Amino acid sequence: METYENLSRYKIFLSVAECKSISKAAAQLYISQPAVSITIKKLEDYLHTTLFIRKSKGVELTENGRKLYENAKRALNILIDTEDRLRFHQNTGAGSLIEIELSKPISPCEIGFLYNRIQPMNENILKFIKIQSD
Repeated sequence: METYENLSRYKIFLSVAECKSISKAAAQLYISQPAVSITIKKLEDYLHTTLFIRKSKGVELTENGRKLYENAKRALNILIDTEDRLRFHQNTGAGSLIEIELSKPISPCEIGFLYNRIQPMNENILKFIKIQSD
């Protein structure tokens, strides 16, 4: 199986896991339910494991499915973050994205204050705030 095919399959897998339903995932992805079912079956065959327990009202992740979900989600988030950084750099011409790591959560008001303090230093700063909770 080629890498680009895997990416597409993992996207579908993540959608099914999050929706807990093949039909809801299909609707969310704008593809047919049989296409989603076939994709999940191909991924299970490729990995030699069952990823979902099929139930009358949806699906539930198996233990291996949970492991795959956690890692696939993490990998997809890394890819999305990388794309965001590249797009930010391309659109602004800025040398790099400014990242600020905080030791405690802050309110939206504090985020605005922080942005207003940083923005005058670089007029190319895009209003790009990503809140990530661990």
